[in-house]
Amino acid sequence: MVHNHVAIVYYFKATREYQFLSQADIIHAHDNIKTDLNKYALTTVFCELIDRTELEQANPYLFQILIDVLNGIDRTTQNGNSYYFWFLLRFLKINGFTPDLARCKICQTDSPQEQVRFSLVNGSFSCNKCSQQEPTAVTAAAATIFYLRKLQAVSIKNVESIPIAAERECEMLLIAFLQYHIEETKYLKSIKFRNQVSIRNVVSRDAKK
Repeated sequence: MVHNHVAIVYYFKATREYQFLSQADIIHAHDNIKTDLNKYALTTVFCELIDRTELEQANPYLFQILIDVLNGIDRTTQNGNSYYFWFLLRFLKINGFTPDLARCKICQTDSPQEQVRFSLVNGSFSCNKCSQQEPTAVTAAAATIFYLRKLQAVSIKNVESIPIAAERECEMLLIAFLQYHIEETKYLKSIKFRNQVSIRNVVSRDAKK
């Protein structure tokens, strides 16, 4: 999968299976993504996610978000995970599944201590004091909820200004919520590929110790 941002000119005809492409120009080649396996694995998730779930009609807002995160990951000197989480939160919102991370759904505290239980059904959480046994809930650190809450509220320009917390847990929570509500996302090959790359990185770091 090539992550080029291109401008094309083509001639559409509804009765024709293949359309005639007359011109294509590269706007942004995202060369840093192509040469960094971690960045490539991240951005492949975005592209396959949209390809698998979106309908044929244009969605300019989603397209702009995709371009913004590709540009951000291409430029960053960090691992790009903050852009990954930001995109997943925006994608969930576009599809009507915005997680409610403002406060505990029972006691309404906005400052839970230690751990919380995050509901995959409605995207809310209950704090440690109010935690209920819910089969479709997952345990997460309060710090993870705080981080994702802040990430929900910022524009992409400020994504890297928020100290990232519990990266694997953030990913686990968002992917689990995404897959619970959107059937097509359960079969994304790119998520499996990203996991393989992450495991390889852990093994490589451990070998250097």
